[in-house]
Amino acid sequence: NFNDEEGFMMARVDPERGSVDGRIHKALLGGLAMGKIQVSLSSEGQNDMVQGDLDVGAQTWTANLKYGSMGGANMFGCNYLQSVSPRLQMGGEGMYIGANGALMSSYTAKLLFPDGPGAD
Repeated sequence: NFNDEEGFMMARVDPERGSVDGRIHKALLGGLAMGKIQVSLSSEGQNDMVQGDLDVGAQTWTANLKYGSMGGANMFGCNYLQSVSPRLQMGGEGMYIGANGALMSSYTAKLLFPDGPGAD
C-alpha cells in the first residue's frame, strides 16, 4: 500500500482463491479531478474486471464518468449531483452493462429540513 495527499495505490493477492485485486486513485489537474483504476483478476478469468473512473466537481456539483470491462463486455456509466439551493440537491445516474445489455438509470433529490423553530 502507498498513499499521500495526491492519491493512493493498493494491491491484494489471495493465493487461496488465485486472485489479484488492485486500486489506484490519483489527483489530476491540480486536484480538480480524481482518476481511479480498479482491477480484479482471477485464475479462472470469468469474473475478471477492470474499471476506470474520473470524478470532477466544484462547490455546488459533482460528476463521475466510468468505463470498464465486466463479464467479458464493456460497461459505461455516469452520474451528476447538483446543489439547486442550500437545502436542495438533485441528480441522476445512468449505466450500460454490455454483458446483458442492461441500460439503467436512477434519479434522486435530497431536501434538508430546518433543525427546528426559528431555524433558517
